Order: sequence, then structure tokens, then C-alpha cells
Amino acid sequence: SVMMRLRDALGHLVRSAITHGIEPREVRESFGKNPSGFVKLEGHCVRSRAVIRVIDDGGGVDIEEVRRKAVRLGILRENEALTEDGLLDVLTQPGFSTRESADGLAGRGIGLDVVAGAVRALDGHIEMTTRQGVGTIFTIVTNTVGRPPSCSRTSNAQFESIRRMFIRFSIETR
Repeated sequence: SVMMRLRDALGHLVRSAITHGIEPREVRESFGKNPSGFVKLEGHCVRSRAVIRVIDDGGGVDIEEVRRKAVRLGILRENEALTEDGLLDVLTQPGFSTRESADGLAGRGIGLDVVAGAVRALDGHIEMTTRQGVGTIFTIVTNTVGRPPSCSRTSNAQFESIRRMFIRFSIETR
């Protein structure tokens, strides 16, 4: 099913939201945010398409930080601007990470390129909306492979099972 084929990609997006998106407690408090951040995984079906979102209320993607790292890696030229439209293209470059060092959850260079590849393999696409200081939303839209014109109960049950798994994961990583 679509959900099972996207399980690893969704896991990466959840880990990324936790490690890159959610700010430390003291930073969140200084911005007047709830000291505990949230990551929400939601999904629904529209005819033969699955729509899955990973939403966080973290710091959002720092476009300038991504641009500087992309210049250092030779992805962008020094004088080349990075717009929000081009941001996802840079973030999905193989091996791209804004982390300087790796830990158990991030900075290993296994990034959004893997997510984008998994989504493309299902004839889908990925979108990102981000606001500095507010958070980021990744939206995956893909075909419900081999399904009739609407999603089945099985797909919805599998989504719920995966969602519960990530809830446990996010609690255990705190």
C-alpha cells in the first residue's frame, strides 16, 4: 500500500521536524511559544490520491542558512539568491544537510532526497510551506496505487497505525 511504501519517508520527515524544526524549550519560551513543540502527521484521501502532511510549529526553514550551505557545497553560486520556490529543490539535493555534525537522528546526509525519491516512485509530488519562527508543513500527494477511485479502509487503517508509531517515536526521542 501507499502508506507502507512511504513509511520510511514519513519517518524521515518526522525526525527532521523534531531535530531541525522544533526549537529548544528556552528559545520557544523567548518567542512566546508553548515550551513543548508539536509535530502532527495527518492524512486523508481525495478520490485516487493520498494527501499526507507533516506539520511542525518549530522555527521554520532559515532560507539564508540553506543558501549559505548550498553555496559552500557548490549547489548555488555565491551571488545567487534562493527563493522559497527554489528552497525545496536545494533541500532535496542528495547528501544535503544543514547540520555540521551527525547524531542519531540527523546530519547523516540521508535527507529529503530520499523522501522525494520515494514520493516520485509512487507518481507523486512533495510540497513545502515554511515560515520563519512559525513552522513548516510538508505535503505529499501521491496515487493510491492499484486502488479504486477512493481510498480503502485498509489504507486509512494503515495510516492510523503508522501515525501511532510516529507518536511513540516522537515521545521516546524527547
